[in-house]
Amino acid sequence: MVEYPEFSDVIGKMPGYLRELESGPIIPMDTRQERRDLGSKLPPANAGIYVLYEDGKPIYVGRSDRLKERLLEHGQPSGWSESATFAFILAKEKFGKAAASMSRKELQENPDFRRLFTDAKLRVRRMGIRAVGIQDPIEQTIFEVYAHLKLKTEHNSFENH
Repeated sequence: MVEYPEFSDVIGKMPGYLRELESGPIIPMDTRQERRDLGSKLPPANAGIYVLYEDGKPIYVGRSDRLKERLLEHGQPSGWSESATFAFILAKEKFGKAAASMSRKELQENPDFRRLFTDAKLRVRRMGIRAVGIQDPIEQTIFEVYAHLKLKTEHNSFENH
């Protein structure tokens, strides 16, 4: 039988995780050398929460069980909607209301959307990152929402798909 922690114990950890996240430097992703060295600048844990920053402002919170690889995927020029999800979100926002009625496949085949998506991946590569290692999946889930609310990131929706 799995033993679950008390909710109050998990919630009690959130401010500490936020302090740890905010105490680290914002790591730029915009050069090849920085992308190669990214792993040495991230928390030693493979799993955790990351925040993408643009012009010093937090704009997106994500979670992963493979932080370094996940962060590199976000802005990879060859990535598509399944790997470069934040760039895909940004491109959909730019594409406008028409994106809501189109499938991922239709968007990916649309030349106008493809241009926006390419631009969005470049935009993401120019962002900075902060991350905090969190191994426990329950704590990750709760901290992702907590960080979004505390940092007031504008691109997290938590809508069902």
